[in-house]
Amino acid sequence: MSSSPDRRTAARRRAQQLREAELARERRRRTAVVTGVALAVLALVVGIGIAVQASRNSTEPVAGAAAAPRNLVDGGVLLGQASAPVTVTTYEDFQCPACRSFESVTGPTLEQLQSSGRVKVVSRPVSILDRASQDEYSTRSLNAAACLVDVAPQAYPEFYDALFAQQPEEGGPGLPDAQLVALAQQAGAPDISTCVRDRTFEAWTRTTTDQASRDGLQGTPYVLVDGSPLTDPTPEALTAAVDAAG
Repeated sequence: MSSSPDRRTAARRRAQQLREAELARERRRRTAVVTGVALAVLALVVGIGIAVQASRNSTEPVAGAAAAPRNLVDGGVLLGQASAPVTVTTYEDFQCPACRSFESVTGPTLEQLQSSGRVKVVSRPVSILDRASQDEYSTRSLNAAACLVDVAPQAYPEFYDALFAQQPEEGGPGLPDAQLVALAQQAGAPDISTCVRDRTFEAWTRTTTDQASRDGLQGTPYVLVDGSPLTDPTPEALTAAVDAAG
């Protein structure tokens, strides 16, 4: 049986109203979802910002921070004569290619200044480049250096040089723990395998890196000459800064 034109028109009108109502509900649903996601992202960003800022501003030590290596001076490893008139403080990451370049280009000049008694060096390695390896090499290598300094500080310069000489490529695996232990022994340290395996000084790697950030570290290498940043870490600029400070 066919419907009259008026009834068909009314039916079409009701169908159109139902479609418009459904579209309106869908728009409201999508708006609610988008708003919810935006608020969640905003809350996450704010939360992260607060947490990072709190960690930077807090004067409370990180849990386990007391487990620091022995034989540190001013938070780092003292190289050269303690009575030297000028202090050069270096902040480097063993995973940092720019630090390796600094050691290759400017390192010999710094060593000569140190050997002559003009400067003493306070080496304060940090761990900021775990993202540049597959196995947290930045932290592992710094922990290994702390293990060595704790028992054999005299072996630190050779171990330090070896870590930069054998620096792994960014984005891949770092030197395995067994190789770190072997390099330490080659440098003159006793067996530090337990300390390296257990990451005995991992908490200290975080506290010393956080302190470096508070000291002004924004990237590595970061070099201070009597507390003043060396903006151009070349041999000539380093010598000029030492001359001015001395």
